Amino acid sequence: MSKPLPPNIVNIVRAEIFRIADEERYLFKSRRENGLFMDFLVQHPNVGGILSDYLPKERIRTYVKDGVLRVYTKLKRDIALPVGSDRIKIIISDVFGTECDIVERKLDIVLVRFVNGDFCIIALGTILKWETALRKALEVNCQIKKSNQSKSKNHLLLLLAKLNLPLTDSDLKHLVVTLGNIDVRVFISDNDF
Repeated sequence: MSKPLPPNIVNIVRAEIFRIADEERYLFKSRRENGLFMDFLVQHPNVGGILSDYLPKERIRTYVKDGVLRVYTKLKRDIALPVGSDRIKIIISDVFGTECDIVERKLDIVLVRFVNGDFCIIALGTILKWETALRKALEVNCQIKKSNQSKSKNHLLLLLAKLNLPLTDSDLKHLVVTLGNIDVRVFISDNDF
């Protein structure tokens, strides 16, 4: 039988999981290693041990994975991605060779307008989940095309953080070239977290 998790317990467990994830370099582990890491957390006295007082054993793993590690990964990704207005403008200048104004920001999308009137849809994501960033950019692109009757062009840029296992140089080059073939630019963030 589960009891509601008190806020102080949530904070204690979350802090402990974050500390261990940093120590163990969770974001750089393979799937198999992450499974073992999850087993370790479930058995850890300051994680699974505490949670077992409030959750049935079969729900502890799900809570750790979906309730804490997903938040941890998103926070680390947000730290790794340069989303400040000045940094976005520098990236646009580097990638497209033009100046821009930021029009709108929503979750993982930044919409900018170039000085020539064209739009650029910047989708934020990670290298491992570049497909999700591409899908979001394409969805916004369709929405803009439906609502925008002007002749301006919409450019797509995926701004990706290096989290999880690193790709080889050839895999990274293949990703950039392949997406370039469909007119999608890629910028890989070098920011450390």
